[in-house]
Amino acid sequence: MTAFDTAWELVKAPIRGTQDKYYDQAMQEGVIPARQVEKDRKGVWASDSMATALAYALGAAKPDEAPLVHYLPRSIEGVGDYDEYAGYGYYPFDIPAEHSQEIWRGQPYADWEKEMKDKYYAAMDADDLPLPKQPTRHRWRAAMTPLANEALERWKNDRL
Repeated sequence: MTAFDTAWELVKAPIRGTQDKYYDQAMQEGVIPARQVEKDRKGVWASDSMATALAYALGAAKPDEAPLVHYLPRSIEGVGDYDEYAGYGYYPFDIPAEHSQEIWRGQPYADWEKEMKDKYYAAMDADDLPLPKQPTRHRWRAAMTPLANEALERWKNDRL
């Protein structure tokens, strides 16, 4: 594989957003199960867009769950290929866990919210004006996005 082929594969790499508990369970059990269904298609859904994968990871995470983004190869030898649509696709089969690579694991909202509230109340007690903004899920997503994008760039650079 040439350097260009490697770079192109990384640019178009399917990535998937999920939560830490599901990813950790899949790694422990050795398989990422094809369970999500859309239009009567059972599969493991992914995207070639970090924004899409991250939006799913952040949007679906419960307050005590860490959002997580991981890589899956386009083709898994002896198993099958990624079935691509416009910007997303799926694997219509279970994926052996050894084919996945964790790219980014974020901070659960509840932990981030506690940190931000602690900063807010510390600033309030110290009369440190202006006060930091109150934590919200929107601000959490905004704080997590650059961290996830940086992790993706590091992951890609490590593979070049």
